[in-house]
Amino acid sequence: MDLDDHLRATCARIKAACHDFGIRVTEIDPANVDVGPSVLRYKIKLAPGEEASRLRKKAEDIARQLAATSIPIIGFLPGTHYEYLDMARPDRQTVELEPVLNTEKLRDVNHLPLQIGIDPGGRTVCLDLGDDKLPHILVAGGTGSGKTIFLYSVVLSLISVHSDKSLELVIIDPKQTDFTIFGGLKHLREGEVITEADRGVEVVRQIAEHEMQERSDILQKAKCRDIKSFNASHREKPMRSLVVVIDEYADLIAVLSKKEKEEFERVISRITARGRNVGIHLILATQRPTTDIVTGNIKANMACRISFSLPSSRDSQVILDESGAERLLRHGDMLLMHEGKLTRLQGYYVDPAKIEGLLKRM
Repeated sequence: MDLDDHLRATCARIKAACHDFGIRVTEIDPANVDVGPSVLRYKIKLAPGEEASRLRKKAEDIARQLAATSIPIIGFLPGTHYEYLDMARPDRQTVELEPVLNTEKLRDVNHLPLQIGIDPGGRTVCLDLGDDKLPHILVAGGTGSGKTIFLYSVVLSLISVHSDKSLELVIIDPKQTDFTIFGGLKHLREGEVITEADRGVEVVRQIAEHEMQERSDILQKAKCRDIKSFNASHREKPMRSLVVVIDEYADLIAVLSKKEKEEFERVISRITARGRNVGIHLILATQRPTTDIVTGNIKANMACRISFSLPSSRDSQVILDESGAERLLRHGDMLLMHEGKLTRLQGYYVDPAKIEGLLKRM
């Protein structure tokens, strides 16, 4: 069955399932389905007076009736009259990172473009870590979800457009093996990936307690309110942006006592609260987004959050403040929470075995 036939058949089956469950539907048009790399987004127009909550509560029953491989995510499509229902695409497509690297041209030295992924409508999403609305990102995802590949794409996005003269990286990898391929990058502080948890803790603490103050002193002396105004008036010798990537936050703080964890949480909060103005950005990732790891204090200044597949709706609630991540398809399927809006994306893929060759070509 080709894709068009699949869309027509599935629309008819969704409508029949809704009818069986007493949900009144007026329209599910095959021509109106968004075809994304990993999901097919069906748009359902409910009859006047029909409650959307009834449709959402029947997600598991609809999946069973359609013999679906996963439970669909159902929600309201803002700016339309439709509810959307996301189903797994039977011929799922891989979206390669390399073709989109360098497609985003730098506006200035403060521009930190991150290639994130493609939405169900086929639109590419690129975020600017240097944007005042997006200084830091909180990332969660279980084993096989695509979290680490996403972090690879973040690093590659940045170094593809920035030399070590305008960007510095600190990569902390307590698991000790995932980021060794980036060891020796000129962008890296001291030219190495930090793999010892206790050393990673100390480096982050030094950034919060000393480097932030040193950068603030430079800005005050230059009578500049932030790094952007400083770099605008010091084009010959700009202040480098510093991006700190922590791959597994839970492993990082595992070496700390309860009191030390509380103190380190305040260190993280200091960076997320004040780092933006001095050009320090944090990308914090974890496999285990439990409330004792991802606390309210950490989330407070990390409004941009990305979740890959998680084991439970409780985990999804912790990272996104709503359920949904437990229904993602793994392998790069993600939910992006940015500016209060939740967007489903398929993340880019880069083969870890090809990263070394890619780095040599940059």
